[in-house]
Amino acid sequence: MWLPIGKFILRSYAVLWLTAVGGILGANLGSCVAMLFLVTDMKSVDVQPWLHAGWYGGTILFFLGALTGRLSFINGASTKGQSEETDEVPARSNTLSKARLSRAASSTEGSFLGHVAGGALAGGILGGIFGASLLVFWFSFACSPLSTANIASSVEFVPHSPVGGKLARTQVQTQHPIALELCLTPAVVGSVCAAIAGGILYYKYRPEDPTENSAA
Repeated sequence: MWLPIGKFILRSYAVLWLTAVGGILGANLGSCVAMLFLVTDMKSVDVQPWLHAGWYGGTILFFLGALTGRLSFINGASTKGQSEETDEVPARSNTLSKARLSRAASSTEGSFLGHVAGGALAGGILGGIFGASLLVFWFSFACSPLSTANIASSVEFVPHSPVGGKLARTQVQTQHPIALELCLTPAVVGSVCAAIAGGILYYKYRPEDPTENSAA
């Protein structure tokens, strides 16, 4: 039951994330074309309509591509190969999974603090990755016609030339405090929740103390 729901949530998030990426790329492309060929005085007021037009075009294009499956995170060929390989050796995979679960449940190594620290580290990393993905929505919204003047002015497309490189690349930068909150909040929440989960799993699956059995 939960597997189809999880797949649907991940699929929906991937479609929305790719749509936001399309908005950023389209806005960047529209502003670059305007500054290079269409606008001579380089005023932001004159570039803004082309930026918004590029945002509309990129958002629609990437949304349709993600919705139809032409844009995705997972390669269909590799996924098919993995599924076929899994079908060929289901018994072996189940045996290995049971053996790993048995070793994890009966392992005497580690401690409560080790489980908590490991959970906090893993949760913080995963939360940070999720927070970084949320920045894509922020930048896309800032480039859209729906953003306010304060938000739009906090985002800049800065040309950056790498050391030894010949072609300049454009980097998106922002100084708005909500961008930092989007990164840090999921990392902190994920770290705390994973630390609590690690402690609960330790007490649930910890090995029995031999001294207690001998005393009994």
